[in-house]
Amino acid sequence: MLSAFCVLAVALTSVIKHFISKTKFYTNSTLFLGIGAVIGGVLGQFLFNIVKNNSNQHILIIIQSICLILLLIFVIIYMLFMKGKDKYTLHIKNWLITLLIGVFLVLSSSFLGIGGGPINVAVLCLFFAMDMKSASINSLVIIIFTQSSKIIQSLIQNQLQTCNMDWVLLIILVCVAIVGSLVALCAREFYVDKIFLGTDGFEKDVGFMGSDMLRSEAIEKMSESAKHIIMMTDSSKFNKKGTIVQFKQYDISTLITDNDIPEDLVEYFKRYRVNVIEVNKEETK
Repeated sequence: MLSAFCVLAVALTSVIKHFISKTKFYTNSTLFLGIGAVIGGVLGQFLFNIVKNNSNQHILIIIQSICLILLLIFVIIYMLFMKGKDKYTLHIKNWLITLLIGVFLVLSSSFLGIGGGPINVAVLCLFFAMDMKSASINSLVIIIFTQSSKIIQSLIQNQLQTCNMDWVLLIILVCVAIVGSLVALCAREFYVDKIFLGTDGFEKDVGFMGSDMLRSEAIEKMSESAKHIIMMTDSSKFNKKGTIVQFKQYDISTLITDNDIPEDLVEYFKRYRVNVIEVNKEETK
């Protein structure tokens, strides 16, 4: 239950920050996704208890593993072959379908016992034609609805009194979570000439990508106050992909990497007037 409070605090702070920054929200879609998330959370826990009580632990693990593998295959296929291509993108407007998608997202993550972030983002991009940033924000809203529902259910079932929760620890963890998510908000108040950043992956015509939404968001806000963005990464990252777009190739001024970077990528960055500095790997040993 401690984790539910902390996740709720981080997600809520981040969404409020976006609201203050006047980030675009898909109001109708977000509302029905949130309602569906509450329903999905209840059904997911109910389904988990049914399977758990009517099968042994090994069968439950096998079922969860198969479902998780199928969802991960979907995310991989979307990221590799479907992302950014209009012919694979739907524009769902119907409230009932939106509600059912919200139910499915949280039902699956609740049953599998996972956060579901990357799955949420991929589904939202595919079915609602959202960009990565909008999908990430809506994923946070879904998390808020889900965690709130979980906490309310615990209150109704009187579980908070019976779980021997350390309330002092809870307050400390929630404060730490809020402070961490406010770092990005405070970062924009500082101005620097150069900012040095890392990345989790890169794809041509998509840009530099990260795998952690909150970290990527903080980096984005920090970079808004910098005159020059300098990306430092080893060449292996150019063969990897993340889930959150951090920067376009033309947003950075300098790229520092090792001399194993493919020559076509060097020329690619130079076309966008990016200063590429190659470091000899042997000399750094």
